[in-house]
Amino acid sequence: MKIHHRDSDTEAIKDPIVFDEGETLLPLAFNISEDFNEPGVFQFHSETIIGEDLKVFPYQKIMLYQNDFFFLSEEDNRLLRILSNAVSSTTDQNLKIPKKMMRDFMTSSLPAVQKRFPITFSRKVQEEFQKVPLQAKLYLDWREGLLWLDLKFHYGEEHYYRPLIYNDHNSLPETVLNDLQAEGNILNIIYDYEMDFAYEEEQLTLSNSDDVFRLIYDMLPELSAYVEVYTTSDVEHLIYTAPSSPRLVIDMNEKSNLLHVTFDIEGIAESELKKIMKDLAANKRYRRLSNGKIVNLQDKVFQQYQDTLDRLDISPAKAKSEMEMPLHRIFALDEDMLKVADLKNPVKAFLTLQEVDSFSLLMNPSVLRRL
Repeated sequence: MKIHHRDSDTEAIKDPIVFDEGETLLPLAFNISEDFNEPGVFQFHSETIIGEDLKVFPYQKIMLYQNDFFFLSEEDNRLLRILSNAVSSTTDQNLKIPKKMMRDFMTSSLPAVQKRFPITFSRKVQEEFQKVPLQAKLYLDWREGLLWLDLKFHYGEEHYYRPLIYNDHNSLPETVLNDLQAEGNILNIIYDYEMDFAYEEEQLTLSNSDDVFRLIYDMLPELSAYVEVYTTSDVEHLIYTAPSSPRLVIDMNEKSNLLHVTFDIEGIAESELKKIMKDLAANKRYRRLSNGKIVNLQDKVFQQYQDTLDRLDISPAKAKSEMEMPLHRIFALDEDMLKVADLKNPVKAFLTLQEVDSFSLLMNPSVLRRL
């Protein structure tokens, strides 16, 4: 493979076709086939001769093929240099690849080359090396105060390996081509969270409560796009499933003209609700309940509860499941809050009266006395 440099004697090209960077595959084709002279060896070679029809000008970032111009990117130039050095270093212009190295070559090196150059494979290569879709599975368990993680990369029904265990990928047969890009997408998510993992019994474990919370409520939603997640009943017990909104019951004592307000969030006792309110005020992200469940304080239901308390002018320290307060505080609740609240008949009647225009109120003193 020879790389040229443009000189002043180059013949003029008439009516050229110009391709921008990355617009199409470059006209330098390669082939991978078995080496008939050496059993157990494969060869990577160029099917295109660089010469009269095909010229490469790296400084100008141009490839010229017959009457076509191809503008090259820095990455194109880099690949061309690597390919040129690899093929030119052999006497017959064929890069020899032992079978035991073929998987690494076809999974690590080849994908970048395939993006820019056409590559064909002999029938034997196609039959012997299988590109099977990755099926990733994450198994979670909670025992002994630890969250246990077992990540497996499956290729077909028979083959898998644990990517978080050092060198476990060697358990795959040499002929199974693993998808490094798909694997990298998954592993990058896990590593980006920088959790304090420990190794126990060839699995990862987490003991830190912050990390357990972040894995369940932050990492898993990201991983679920790439991984099938399997959890034991003990892990399910950790997760608190919040209702869509807090239960708010508003009644009215017609004798005292006081509002009677009842709060309730399913599955959370009043004593723990007070602690949750303090955690929200301190901008904490989670709370572990006495029953072991981990509550995500960023769930909408707790934000709604806190907003309702703020509007009713109730401090978290004084919040109770049942409270009485002046009637006028109901006007602090907006329409959305009133829609989800369970309004008792006296409250509905009172709010209906507010729709009477001011002239009617002034003309009817009995109504004013009731207010």
